[in-house]
Amino acid sequence: MSHTATYPGQLATLTPTQSYAETCGSVAILDGNGLPGGHGLIAYPGIQTAPVALQGGYAANCFAWGRTYNKSGTTPAANGTTPPYWQETEAVNGGACHVKGMPCYNVSSGANGRARYDEPSTIIAKIQALQPGQWFTLQAYILVTGSSPGYSQNATRWDCTSPDPALHWTNDDERYCYSDWQQIVSAIAAMPSVTVTDPLTVGVAFGRPASYP
Repeated sequence: MSHTATYPGQLATLTPTQSYAETCGSVAILDGNGLPGGHGLIAYPGIQTAPVALQGGYAANCFAWGRTYNKSGTTPAANGTTPPYWQETEAVNGGACHVKGMPCYNVSSGANGRARYDEPSTIIAKIQALQPGQWFTLQAYILVTGSSPGYSQNATRWDCTSPDPALHWTNDDERYCYSDWQQIVSAIAAMPSVTVTDPLTVGVAFGRPASYP
């Protein structure tokens, strides 16, 4: 998949030439390096407002999907025939733990303030509830183990040591306990009704073309 050509900060200010280079231009680079499946998905930088004009005017012509974030993480088959062909991604996030009365319950987590840590059981339940014609996408940023070291300057902290995921916490949204990620992956592997595949394969199944000009 592509993350755009140069990871520009302000997508809405791109000129037409830049818009093409950041989207379809990146496909040419992927294909040229023997990665033809890369045009299955373009993941726009950061959690910005979905760039509708860029996706509809450029990327939809050379990618099956454009990534957006949604806590449901579920893309219905109808999106494959509905311009501008958005795909929904859920990111597993850190945050304060779930046990009231524990110090970790009041941990402040990045831009989301006191958001709660995503328990693996919640994610697994979403996957178990999937129906035919639904595509669930789960993204991790940084997977951590144990507890944070005693940094001298970095304020990032986490604790993944408890056997109870309800006590896991991180003070950075983008850090998540590796043990919980493994639990989710193991649960998926035990679900014979779930197919794990790539964005381009889903695109073809949902009506998007397999190749682009």
